Amino acid sequence: MPPSDSPEYSAADQLMARLARSLDDAGLPYVVIDGQAVIQHGYSRSTLDVDFTISVGFDRFTDVVQHLNASGIQPRFEQDEQAILLSQIYFGYHAGLEVRADFSFVDAPYLKLAIQRATLHEIENQLVRFLSLEDLLIHKMLASRKQDIADVDQLLKLHNDVDHAEVERWLGEYEPLVEKPLIAQYRELRQQAES
Repeated sequence: MPPSDSPEYSAADQLMARLARSLDDAGLPYVVIDGQAVIQHGYSRSTLDVDFTISVGFDRFTDVVQHLNASGIQPRFEQDEQAILLSQIYFGYHAGLEVRADFSFVDAPYLKLAIQRATLHEIENQLVRFLSLEDLLIHKMLASRKQDIADVDQLLKLHNDVDHAEVERWLGEYEPLVEKPLIAQYRELRQQAES
């Protein structure tokens, strides 16, 4: 492992390690999602920020935001507490490292499970939790933006050891909520990746 001030670590890597250490020390369960998780699973693509999901209820929300601020994260733009509570997202920025860091707050059984089965990657001598491959695929299918679908396509091409039954089980749970044919879309992407 290179030393902490090594140029081999990107600013995003440094921020993920610092935040993981800080969140662990505070007993705040988290997982890294989106682009950084995609990169950790082998698909190297550019991303401008770091995205964390923190498993907390509304009763701890103010404490978490204060903790993030004490860790060097400042709001990217004016967000009052009510707006953050409604959106359950805090858009942050670390000025010293010049990295955007966004935090979603979710208190749901599925997220607790995703955090338990997260994959650990060492960055700057700190273990950082990233969504497992299956949970990342579920997350990306639920979001279904253009970049998310491209990520699913590339991850399916890179990995032939995906537990597709587990992915489809959770997509089936969410289909009625999002009113999208998630399983059919996922199977189509699988067919494309395997051809």
